[in-house]
Amino acid sequence: MCTLYSAKEDVIAYLIACTGGSETEVVEMYDSYMRRNELIVGYLSDLRKINRQKKDVFRERAYATAVRELSKLSVPILSGKQLVSIKGIGTSIRNKVDEIVASGKLSVLPQQTPTKEERARTIEMFMGVHGIGPSKAAILYDSGYRTLADIPTRELTKAQLVGIKYYDDLKLSIPRAEVDEPTLRDAFHRVSGDSASQFEICGSYRRGKANLGDIDILISSRTPSVLKTYVATLHTMGILVDDLSLGTKKYMGVARLTASGIGRRIDIRLIPNEEWATGILYFTGSRDFNIAMRNRAIEMGMTLNEYGLFTNAEERILTPTEQSVFDALGMEYVAPAKRK
Repeated sequence: MCTLYSAKEDVIAYLIACTGGSETEVVEMYDSYMRRNELIVGYLSDLRKINRQKKDVFRERAYATAVRELSKLSVPILSGKQLVSIKGIGTSIRNKVDEIVASGKLSVLPQQTPTKEERARTIEMFMGVHGIGPSKAAILYDSGYRTLADIPTRELTKAQLVGIKYYDDLKLSIPRAEVDEPTLRDAFHRVSGDSASQFEICGSYRRGKANLGDIDILISSRTPSVLKTYVATLHTMGILVDDLSLGTKKYMGVARLTASGIGRRIDIRLIPNEEWATGILYFTGSRDFNIAMRNRAIEMGMTLNEYGLFTNAEERILTPTEQSVFDALGMEYVAPAKRK
């Protein structure tokens, strides 16, 4: 447990234990929150200066006390209520802290013209939300929104609202140990109704990485409705908690894999059996490895992509296994963990 004045190292250790994130990620998250502390202190310092100019000694002293005390904190300020125990910080200042935390602004201060750097930084933040691209982010900024909390629900799609809901969670990497592959696999095979069905967790998980960006599952089955059934099953099991999109071939959503409650991005793709080998090859990666294999195919007068290996006449070359793809390209098989 941390106090308001705990050492930075103790706060970071506590956050690592709570979130399960890596030290690098937690430090980045901590630094991001502490920048908000700096914003709060900066706004209160501005109010101190304004009241000094007005010769309002009482208010100037109150804001000076707040600036001094909040500058000492080594924990992120999440609400005004958090500051009740600090002598000299009363209800009025705590309410202003709540406003800054919620909106990133303080209405009693004169509005300043944003710089190009501030505009770029805000647009970049908006683009960190799933489903918000450069154009939408610019529109939101030009509409006057400066924080995620500013954006009204009517401006966003369901997927974008989910992205905002899990904004901080989805910035954290996923410890490999969180992924219960047997449970995910068994749940699929229970609903597939097809003895020839296939299941694989691809991406950095299949390459043996300790930390993952997301969970990328490939499935194959002759049962057309298997994806929707599988998604419904994972919801019932409490693994899936929010949906971003669901079609007949691809699902995108948010999962909670452990009791920590951290939201994790998960994609599930249903692909035909004849595309299985090239599909898991493509979605396993890495990007550079895929490029090298595609270039090799081009050199041999072929085309390789996630859908298959083809001749220049667009005829499919049968590749029932990953090994057969390597063989067709005259390459030695490379194990997933060595695909750099």
